[in-house]
Amino acid sequence: MENPHDLARQLARALREGPDYQSYLAAWQELDETGRQMFRDYHRQKAKLQAALLAGQSLGEADLDAERRLAELVSLHGGIQACLQAQERVARLFEDVQGILGEALREWLGEIVGDLR
Repeated sequence: MENPHDLARQLARALREGPDYQSYLAAWQELDETGRQMFRDYHRQKAKLQAALLAGQSLGEADLDAERRLAELVSLHGGIQACLQAQERVARLFEDVQGILGEALREWLGEIVGDLR
C-alpha cells in the first residue's frame, strides 16, 4: 500500500498542474494591476458581507449599494470574469476532492461510533 502522505503530495501536484488551476493562473496573469485590485476588492467585499450575515447583522443600504456597484464593475471586466469562472472551477474541483476524502472519513468514523448516515 502506498503512503498516504505521498499520495496527498501527488494529488496536490496534480491539482496544481491540472487544467483548471492552470486556467486560473493564466486568467490571473492576464489581469493588469487595476484588474487584480478590483478582483481583490470584490472578494473582500463579498467576505465582509458574508461575515456580517453570519454574525446576524443586518446589512445597510450603503453596504448593499457598494456591493452592487462593485459587482456591476466586475461583470463588465472580461478578464475578471474569466478569472472568477476559472476560480469557480478550481473551487468545484476542491469540493469534489474534499467530498471523496470526507466519504472515507465517514466510513472510518462509522466503524467507531456507528452509522452516521
